[in-house]
Amino acid sequence: MSSPIPGTRRRGARPVIVAAVLALSALLAACSGADPKPQISIAAGEAKTTVEPTLYCVGGHAELAGDKASTAALEVKPDTKVTVEVPKEVADAGWTIQIWSVSDSGEGPVPYQQIGNVPVGTKRSFDGFTTSDAVPSRYFVIVALPEDAKCDAKGSAGIWTVLVSRVS
Repeated sequence: MSSPIPGTRRRGARPVIVAAVLALSALLAACSGADPKPQISIAAGEAKTTVEPTLYCVGGHAELAGDKASTAALEVKPDTKVTVEVPKEVADAGWTIQIWSVSDSGEGPVPYQQIGNVPVGTKRSFDGFTTSDAVPSRYFVIVALPEDAKCDAKGSAGIWTVLVSRVS
């Protein structure tokens, strides 16, 4: 019986084809546009959300979230424990949780003034505050990475933003 691929024997062609398929799969996965930006999770009681960064340093350059990106929002009950979880690459960089007051602009709520800052360090999870620890009933929880000399971003190499509204 002749081989379907000229110049190959039937048994020898199979490993070559398998290797070619694996190499093509790896190439397609690398070029598929997989987003290297880590997500964080914030939960307060039944309210939970996963957040993409609004700013993140990739390959030494700050990348802002696209035009369609929106700030995550949670409606929470008073005195509910808040848990923030981050992936290993965020924890390894050392991170902080910042609480900011809200200003309403023509384009919606924006962070106005920092009213709290908790350095978390390299922990993967933090649950050291409640929804009532901040005085205003609406505030931003911002997870921030420190400035990185290898990145062209000033002030922070990563920022994740969640608007929290306390409701009864």
